[in-house]
Amino acid sequence: MNNKLITKIAEQSVKTIYFYQQLFRIVFIILVVAIDIVVVHQLLTVGNSTLTTVLALILVFVVACIVVYHNIFTAAIDDILVNQIDIKKYLEFRVYVESKSNKKSKKITRNLLVFSEGVAAYYQGDFEKSLNYLQRSDWRMVSIPDREKMRMNIAYFSGLVRLESNKGDEVDYFQTIGVSKKSKEYKVYKNMISAIQNIYRGNVDDFFEDFIPTNRLSLIMKYYFLALNYVNQDNVNTAKTYFQEIVNENPELFYVREAKKYLEEN
Repeated sequence: MNNKLITKIAEQSVKTIYFYQQLFRIVFIILVVAIDIVVVHQLLTVGNSTLTTVLALILVFVVACIVVYHNIFTAAIDDILVNQIDIKKYLEFRVYVESKSNKKSKKITRNLLVFSEGVAAYYQGDFEKSLNYLQRSDWRMVSIPDREKMRMNIAYFSGLVRLESNKGDEVDYFQTIGVSKKSKEYKVYKNMISAIQNIYRGNVDDFFEDFIPTNRLSLIMKYYFLALNYVNQDNVNTAKTYFQEIVNENPELFYVREAKKYLEEN
């Protein structure tokens, strides 16, 4: 996927992102309907022909473009949170989309807003609020291709919130929600939650030493838990080094506030 394009889209204003998202959607729908009409007309008038075959292939191509377009805009919206670390803009986009939705799609956009509120509240450190929103999120209220990802994310963030609320007590939301163990994210998320549980219990866990971040937010998370892991080893200097790496990030993140607090007290 084109990371530069994703970043470029994510850098636009909320209204601009929404405008282009809807524009491309309308263009693709018109193309699909137009080609479909022509193909049906060809089949009814002249039967199967070279032109019909070509048009059918074009239709397949357009449908593939729709899938790519959907993935690019989904990634761009996520990029606002995980690379720009702009929680306010991330939520503003969800609110704006929900406000523009028609009656038929209102439940879907509202569900995405509720989930996004839960994710944002987790990163802001409001764990009670986060769990409340996550428990109201319904993975079945998204498009079929996105359902497994949504179910995985609800389970993942619910597990993180529970750990933060109880500092060591884990609830297996992956099993509770029924996440597929075949998912590529399943093993990583499960191991991550187990590692955080170990660290909060005062143990040493090397998961974050080997963890490879895929975005800026996951890098901040890595440094935060690496620091705590070194605190558990009584290696204050190394812990401070990792905390120092994140103190200039967005102070809305509880990782950043906790890092600053530790450095001030030590």
